[in-house]
Amino acid sequence: MLTVFDHSGSLKRMGGDQQLFQEMVGFLLEDAPRLMERFRAGVEANNLSQAQHAAHTLKGLISNFGASRAVAAAAQAEEFARRGDASPLQRIIPELDAAVRELEIALASHVPEHARHA
Repeated sequence: MLTVFDHSGSLKRMGGDQQLFQEMVGFLLEDAPRLMERFRAGVEANNLSQAQHAAHTLKGLISNFGASRAVAAAAQAEEFARRGDASPLQRIIPELDAAVRELEIALASHVPEHARHA
């Protein structure tokens, strides 16, 4: 089974700082739902610039964790929006949403409950 994210690689990218890792998880848990909503809203309104920006920002946030499935989905969404290719964007929303939710669930187990809502 493939891992959802690369925990040791994430820590290495963050200088082995567990507190920083937990803070970054907190940022993702707080920001990812908002970014997904901005992406969806951009697609629905045919505002591909908004969709591209949200996908790009989400991709950057996710990449901190070496989450290959989620990064690939966000990169694909960003590229379609950048090219102005609106037709596949509706189809990619469920894949991107599932990959981000899977990552959120996997990361939540690495952060104490009190730090999740700080």
